[in-house]
Parts: sequence; structure tokens; C-alpha cells
Amino acid sequence: STYGAEEHPNRKALERRFVESVTEVVENKGVALIPAFAVGRSQEVLMILVENRFKHKICMDGMAVEATRIMLEYPEYLRNAKELQRAFKKAEIIERWRQRKSIIKEPCAIIAPAGMLGGGAAVFYLTKLYDSEKNGIFIVGFQVPGTPGRMLLEERKAIIKGKVKKVKMRAEKYHFSSHIDKSGFRSLFSKIEGEPKFFVIHGNKENSNLLAKMLREDLGFDTYLPKLGEEFEIDRRSVVRRGRTSV
Repeated sequence: STYGAEEHPNRKALERRFVESVTEVVENKGVALIPAFAVGRSQEVLMILVENRFKHKICMDGMAVEATRIMLEYPEYLRNAKELQRAFKKAEIIERWRQRKSIIKEPCAIIAPAGMLGGGAAVFYLTKLYDSEKNGIFIVGFQVPGTPGRMLLEERKAIIKGKVKKVKMRAEKYHFSSHIDKSGFRSLFSKIEGEPKFFVIHGNKENSNLLAKMLREDLGFDTYLPKLGEEFEIDRRSVVRRGRTSV
């Protein structure tokens, strides 16, 4: 139920705005840092830039590089293996400290984990780029409360070499979620036949409650909101709560 009560923005329009913003930073002689999850989001962002004809240098660093190589070894599991291969060939692969120190001296876009700025190559780049308004940082994934990425978005601050510093970079967030949204849930569930029983999990309290309400009141399904440690016994006709474990 992560986005069970929310609607995602129009994806194509969002991608265009993202590429336009990254382009603006690079064409203003800045470096555009894109912290991204190594598996999935980094590859997605790379493909978005290439497919939208981003004309400038794209660098990829950190665990995202090895993750991409592993994915491309198993193209049968990818929806767009050829497109990913083409995009990966256009990226400059960064694997040495000498390269990291060199690429930030000229305008480019850098895709690097960690996506929440909790470590990885992205942190190195942030420490070198945070103090200039011509640079930009573009957040492309959910930021858990308490993470450096969340602090940057909410306070425009970052921990640089052990000290809290004001981030002067242009900072923006783009909602590139892979989770289904409210309309997607309704479309999916409206096609289900029979009498399934739903257990709503993996979301904040508001989204879970609203998704459960839609399932129960709008679509007529038996729906449960399990609490941590609760046990259920399920058969084809009924669901019985069996109390809670000592989790």
C-alpha cells in the first residue's frame, strides 16, 4: 500500500522536466549529481537521459556500474535489454579515484549510489559540489526520514566531513516511483474475480487505511490490516486471527 492513496504525476511529463533541469545545470557549466539506488533506479535514470536525447556527458559510478553489468548478463529477465545496453555504452564508467576527481572539473551528469546519500560514491561528489550554486543535485527515489537525503531536501543541509553545512546546490526531487498508485490498484483489483481475501501491508497508516477502505467498501473484498506479530489462519472460506507472537 506504499502509494495506495496517492496518484503519481504524469510519467512522460515528469521525465521531460527532469531532463530539462539536468540539462540546465550542465549547460550553466555545472555538475548535475543524481544519487540513485544501485539496482533498478540508476539504470532507469540512465535510460531516461538517453531516451530524451540528453546531449552532454553522462557518468555512472559505484555499485550501479557492477549492477548494470550483471543485469546485462541476463537479458532474458529485462524488459528493454537492448535499450539498456545502448544507454550503458553511452555512459562514461567511473571506477577509480583519479577519474572521480577529474570529472567534476567539467560539466556533466553523474549517476551514483547511494540513493539516500547514506554512503557510496554519491557522498564523495556531494562533498565536492555542495558549495556552488551552479551545481545541482536531483533526488530520484524515496528518502526515509532521518537519512541524509531527507535532511538535504527538507533543510538544504548536509554533513560534510563531520560538520553540518548549508547546501548551495540546486536541489530537486523527482517522483520516479516503481510502486503502483491508487488508480493502478483500482484498475488491477476491479479485474479480479471470485472472493479473494486481502492483507494490506507495506505503507504508512494513512495509505494502508485508505487502500483497505477502497477494497472493502468500493470493491466488496474481505480486507485485513495486520499488526506487527499478528497471526492468521486462512482457508478458502474464512480468515481467523490467532493472536500475536512475541515479535
